[in-house]
Amino acid sequence: MNGAKLLIKLLEEEGTQVVFGYPGGTVLPVYKALYASKKIRHIRTSHEQGAAHAADGYARVSGKTGVCIATSGPGATNLVTGIANAYMDSVPTVFITANVSLSLIGTDSFQEVDITGITMSVTKHNFMVKSLDELAPTVRAAFKIANTGRKGPVLIDIPKDILEGEIRTISEEPLDDFVNIKGKKFQPEEAVLSEAVKLIDSSLKPVILAGGGIKGSNAAESIIKLAEKINAPVCCSLMAIGEIPYSHELYVGNPGVYGNSEANEALEKCDLIIAVGTRFSNRTAVEKHLKDKSCKVIHIDTDRAEIYKIIKPDCYILSDAQEAVCALEKSVQPHGKWYSGSLKIHEIDDVLKAVHDTFGDDVYIVTDVGMHQMWVAHGYPFEIKGRFITSGGLGTMGFGLGAAIGVQTAHPDKPVVLITGDGGFLMNCNELATVKRENLPIITIVVNNGKLGMVKSMMKSSRGSGFTKIKGAPRFASLARAFKIKGFTIKNGKEFAQHAAEIKEKKIPAVFDLIRR
Repeated sequence: MNGAKLLIKLLEEEGTQVVFGYPGGTVLPVYKALYASKKIRHIRTSHEQGAAHAADGYARVSGKTGVCIATSGPGATNLVTGIANAYMDSVPTVFITANVSLSLIGTDSFQEVDITGITMSVTKHNFMVKSLDELAPTVRAAFKIANTGRKGPVLIDIPKDILEGEIRTISEEPLDDFVNIKGKKFQPEEAVLSEAVKLIDSSLKPVILAGGGIKGSNAAESIIKLAEKINAPVCCSLMAIGEIPYSHELYVGNPGVYGNSEANEALEKCDLIIAVGTRFSNRTAVEKHLKDKSCKVIHIDTDRAEIYKIIKPDCYILSDAQEAVCALEKSVQPHGKWYSGSLKIHEIDDVLKAVHDTFGDDVYIVTDVGMHQMWVAHGYPFEIKGRFITSGGLGTMGFGLGAAIGVQTAHPDKPVVLITGDGGFLMNCNELATVKRENLPIITIVVNNGKLGMVKSMMKSSRGSGFTKIKGAPRFASLARAFKIKGFTIKNGKEFAQHAAEIKEKKIPAVFDLIRR
């Protein structure tokens, strides 16, 4: 077989069922081999960035590795934002790009680009395959690295002559050096666990701060058990929202710059923060709660690079979150309740209520980035973990529709609702063509306020805020109809509900232009 056929065979061996991508000249050998595969479905998006976000969204909800394919040059560079997004949010993805032939590398030939150099800082690791013998061990290593330890994206760049070259023997040798360095899984040390137990037992006002790392390790249930045993309020970073049920009496919400008062108050009053799978981003703003007070910190993370990066903890546990939290829960002493506050969704917005009433708890809510994102994070009553899909670390406008395509592909029988802003939607609305082509019943709600709301709130001068106005935007319902998708203009939750019931029953896509000016 040639290199391209071997690549598809290796993807099949890794359990890949779906790949997202966009064809082009140098990657055509892969597409020829992919066309012959009976195990892998290919979804062609309208743009490579949409494919990258789709692979990201698919990986977040499927438990599988997201796979994305692009051609050389602009095809590869169009993936970069999606790769960076997956890197910041620790999503297991493998990106495969073709490149010009080895003899042309470094000559500035047509559609040549050094994609491994470009993506070095936003991948767990990246490879350029320089011989046919390297292809099999490289692909196997990429999947292992993407899924071991702190998860994240890996890129494989394959020159066209490697894809077309004939191979007679397949190497079974793994690239152990790379896997050991980039994919190491740490076990909690007994001595460190004992130190953490002492800190917890001696605390009077503990708080648990859960980050996105609890999703990858499936640690939510263990955190709830620990919280209940020591009566610790639980705060969740944006990436962990929805992992702890909103109705749980110990859940106090999302802290930080765009957080809610209950979470920030709990952090202000506590004497111990048990931070699990969080990197203490500046939006979480935990540092301000540690100034001028004797609050101690236990930091649990699987990535050594996050330890001491922002906060100097009194004790750190380098470990998988679930394993560490389970070990602590078994060893600590019960505590009495110290914090009387609880999360209050003061009055759920009528549109969010209509979404919840229509679809119940078992719905995937995807957002873009902006004020609507915070609106959903604070106002939607998530009860089932893993149902809130958003761009956290990179804050990528344009993430939403591509990610919703990936989520709906992973769960074709589940409702998927994308809530986006008029600014974010204009960055990715071309993917409505993919939604229609693949017949994906995604419901999109565009919060149309005629401005870049979050950017405007950041700008000091009224003159400067004029740049945030969205002038000449299309009628989004009419735009949807141009893609042969149902489109509605609405002003409130009642009007949404009138149309949503029919859309839900027919399992067809729709766009709701929600006027909020």
